Amino acid sequence: SQSSTYGKGVAPLAVDGNTTGTSPWIPDIQHTANENTPWWQVDLGADHSIDDIRIFNRGDGFSSRLSDFHVFVSASPFPAQATLSELTADGGIADYHFTGTAGAQETLAFDTEGRYVRVQLSGNGILHMAEVEVLGCPIEDGSESSTSSKQFFNTKSNTIETSKVIFDIDLVPNPVLEHVELRAIGEGGAIGLAVYDGNGRLVLQREFGTPLSAGNPRTLEVSRLAKGVYQLYFTLADGSSFVEKLVKE
Repeated sequence: SQSSTYGKGVAPLAVDGNTTGTSPWIPDIQHTANENTPWWQVDLGADHSIDDIRIFNRGDGFSSRLSDFHVFVSASPFPAQATLSELTADGGIADYHFTGTAGAQETLAFDTEGRYVRVQLSGNGILHMAEVEVLGCPIEDGSESSTSSKQFFNTKSNTIETSKVIFDIDLVPNPVLEHVELRAIGEGGAIGLAVYDGNGRLVLQREFGTPLSAGNPRTLEVSRLAKGVYQLYFTLADGSSFVEKLVKE
């Protein structure tokens, strides 16, 4: 979600796998209105041990707008009416203050745990980013997952990667008119799905009694959805998240 939306630059465009976006009208970047301390945030779906956060700037002449901003990580949702000063003063929220002007890509080192990530400008301005990647590993029962020490939610390639596991989901066909088949590739599985429209509204939600995995595909009926671009957020069995873009014709 984000504090406001300019044009068609909705929040999910910062986690659609496109790191070179330039415009909220194509659209291929998230984009807020001009306002005081605009923000964008994402729910990772579960607590993670976070090592780094990568931010990919807008790839055109307006990239200098991404400057003097905070990146927050929290185990709990950010309070709806919290001011920037309240967030920076909260000892339970990790805060990285980037004081300069962002380049094409910035990697911010974190050593913290959390589920919710927010990027917020320090003052008046417009917040727009092509992509945000969160690198780390899920926490299970109060400790890091024993299956991997190198797992991360990679929105750049839309692939969950570990030293042992490569997992991907294909949407066939895409674009689609009525029914799309969800095909898993590799090891691991998905246990839930949430579908968001271009305005960030939840329009479909499914839980898989038997995980979506290689050799065990699912068919999703989407004929009632309006034409447009949708973000499919999969919850994986290990607690991590995964996103794919679906075009409805």
